[in-house]
Formats: sequence, C-alpha cells, structure tokens
Amino acid sequence: MAAPSGAAAPGRAAGAGYSVPSAPSGPLVITGSALAAGGSKAWFTDQNGSPRLYVGDECWSIVANGGEWNSGNYQSTYDTFLSQRAAQGYTGVEVSWSSWNGPNTAFAFSTSQDWDGAWPFTSTSDPSSGFNSTFWARRDYFLNSAKNNGITVVMNITTPFYGNSGGTPQRSWTGTQWTAYANGLAARYASQPNLIWIVGDDYFSDGGGPLDQGLATVYTALRAAGDTHLITIQNYQEATSRLDIFSLAKDPVPFDVHAQIEWGYSYNPSYDVVEKAQTYVPSGSDDAQSLIPPLWSDGFQLATGVDAGQTDVRLMRQMMWWALSSGACGLQTGDNDVWPWGSTSAAQITGKSFYTSVVPAIITAFTGLRGWHKLVADTSSLLVTAGRGTHVTPIVSGGSGTAYTADTDNYVTASRVPDGSLAVIYCGLAFNITIDQTKMQASYTASRVDPLTGAATAVTAGSTYNSASWGNNSAGDPDWVLVLKGP
Repeated sequence: MAAPSGAAAPGRAAGAGYSVPSAPSGPLVITGSALAAGGSKAWFTDQNGSPRLYVGDECWSIVANGGEWNSGNYQSTYDTFLSQRAAQGYTGVEVSWSSWNGPNTAFAFSTSQDWDGAWPFTSTSDPSSGFNSTFWARRDYFLNSAKNNGITVVMNITTPFYGNSGGTPQRSWTGTQWTAYANGLAARYASQPNLIWIVGDDYFSDGGGPLDQGLATVYTALRAAGDTHLITIQNYQEATSRLDIFSLAKDPVPFDVHAQIEWGYSYNPSYDVVEKAQTYVPSGSDDAQSLIPPLWSDGFQLATGVDAGQTDVRLMRQMMWWALSSGACGLQTGDNDVWPWGSTSAAQITGKSFYTSVVPAIITAFTGLRGWHKLVADTSSLLVTAGRGTHVTPIVSGGSGTAYTADTDNYVTASRVPDGSLAVIYCGLAFNITIDQTKMQASYTASRVDPLTGAATAVTAGSTYNSASWGNNSAGDPDWVLVLKGP
C-alpha cells in the first residue's frame, strides 16, 4: 500500500469529446479462463472475450468503514461509490477484507472489526469459530454491487502490514486457523465471477517462517476447497509479484511462485516496473510458466505532496501514461483523501476533476486504439532508436531511497504491437526522437494526443518527431502522447 484470446475490441477514432467508456454488456469477469495470450503479451478479457483494461482504485477501507458516516447504511455507500467509479471508467477496486493495525490506521477498530464493532468470526478474530454472517453479508453486498457495475474486486485476504510487527491478528494464526479461513472463503465465494484474491502488500518474507507458512497454507487450502480465482501478491516497494526490480532476483518471496498477475509496486516512474515485468522469464518453480498480465498497481498517490514545478494531478497523469505506453494491461490510482474512507472521502469521488474528466479521457483515448492490448514495451529500442532520454535508475528495494515526485524525468516510453499496427510513445517532458519506420506497417499514420483530454491531432508521419514544435497541451504542459497506427 502506498504511504499516508480475446478478439480486439472495436476501435474508435481519436478525437475531442470522448464519452466515458461504455460498461460491458454484463459484469466484468477476470478469471483464469479469461486470460488471453497472443504473441508476446498477455492481457485480461471481459465475460464476452473482449480485451478489458484493468483500471483500479485503491480504496482499502471502504468495506470496513462503509457504514460509519451514514448511520450504518453501508449499502448506499457501496452502491454510490461503485456506480460513480464505473461512470468514470474504472473497472476494478482493491479493498482490504477487514480493518488492521498499522501506521496511520484509518479504522474505527484495528483488530479486524467493522465500523460498528462487528467481528469477522463468531468468536472475535478466530476463523476456527465460524464466519459471522453480519460481517460477511457486507462483503457479499459489495461484491455483488461491484458485479452489477462491471467492476472486479481485488480483495486482500491478508491485510496491509501483515508482515510488520503488530500489523494484524493473522500474524498469530495457526495452520488450522488459516485453513478454516480459506475453507470459509471458498464456500462463500467460489462462484463469485468478479473477484481476484491478493495477499501481502508491503510484504517481505520472514525466511520461510510462520508468516510465509500462513500464506502458503491459505493458498493450498483455497485450491483444495475448489476455489480457482486468480491470485497474486503485492510485495515490497520496487517489486512485481515475481521480481525484485532493484536486484532482478526472481521470486524474492516464497508465495511469488503462485502469482498469476504481475502486481507492480513502485515509487519510481511507473514505466520501470511495467517494462521489467514484461521481460520476466518464469523460474522453474513458478506455477505460471506462460506470460501473465503486467500492471502498475501501487506507488505514488494523490494528496501526498510533490516537488517544485510539479502537481500531484500532473504526476498521476504521467504515471498513467508511462504505464500504458509501456505495455501495461492495467493500473491503479490511489488517493490519501479516499483510501481511508473517512468522513470526507465520498465527496472526493466527484469533487476532483482528475476523476471526473482526466481519468475518463485517458481511458477512453487509450482503449479506443485498436490492438492496445497487444502493445509490448520497446525495451530494446527497436522502434525508438534515438532521443529516448535517460531511463530511471530504480531506488533500492524496500523503498530506502527517495520516491520520484519531481518533474525531471525525460525518458521516452514506447510500446508497439509486434505486427506494426500500433505504437504508443510518451514522455513527461518534450521529446525529439528518431524512429525506425520499418517497424511500422506501410502507410501508417501519426497523431499527437493530448494526455489530459485525449483529443488527437494528425501530424506528419516520418522518421523524426519533435514534440516541442507542437507547443503545450491543454494543461499548459509540454508532455504529449504520440500514436502511430497502421492503415
């Protein structure tokens, strides 16, 4: 947690006046069978087999705090939040299964209870005593409301700070308790279509000790009980679910061998973690021996502060485009005014222009590009051959370095569909690049896309592109997205 297959979807021409992406015809479904691989890329599909971009919101506390500010009417809280996010183009939300101990805790209780003191199990926090129907009915409602809004729920079934001293009651659970917990989850949710499990979050291994053993036990028990939902892990800062970004060591945490999504966690510019996720070659121990979807899932959040010359909205916009132009199959936004779900959080959802205009415009512009889901990062500079700027050097694993909050990164991110039918190029600053036109289909066209509004303007296709000649975008900033499309 940050500090406090399918056939191509119909293409839409880039231009001004984008509408919010339409909801899928049914609930968004991301399951094992909905993972599609083509060429050198893996992506998500919806229940109709069409590529679907995962756009998530880190709203950790909404389930546990859902009734705290409206006299216990958690149903209204959930329904309103999920419908608003769906209208803004979000297709996912990450939540915690319960409250937890930890720094800056946002909960009325810090021992797994909900806002009104309801325990998850019939005997406090012991899963061996059986599931408390009052507590779990709220999770049922949230999941089904999300399903009705086309949103997939990524539910952390451990808690943030599980690996930190005093972080959660789960730290002291026995194998029997973990198994009882997994059996209860499987019995209740095995057929829930819009659900992904995740464990960890800011998680370091304890060297095969009781914490690692707990994660291994819950995974084994879930599968033994017939639960087949996708599962992944969020490790510490500067890591994917299977790779340490700083050292490039594989599977730094034992649970990593089970990861089915590359959940990238980075305080660097997001392209670094997304690029490296796509270069991962599975270890012999990995369950998934094929490609799995790469995401930028955590890192910089709104309302955290930035360096001089930058704003948090601009930096988050850059993070989104860096990820998307590097081949990400999804991303998440976070907001320190939202994730705790405090008394003013609900108002932020429709009160910030970033959510009401910027996110919808970015998502509509990107998913309107035919073949976006097949974009692969141009890490070898086969397409962009000169003028790429300086690639970020990642901070030390675990976040002992300083997070990027500046306005200085000049690296040009680029991704291309292998058949040359589409390429997406971006830089947080102005760029002057040379490309190898033979990597694109003959008679390809070029357009500059405003990263704030998604409006596209044709530019002359050629071997060089100097974005400084285009002037500033609608926000008065020099960053532009360059899109190259085959005929």
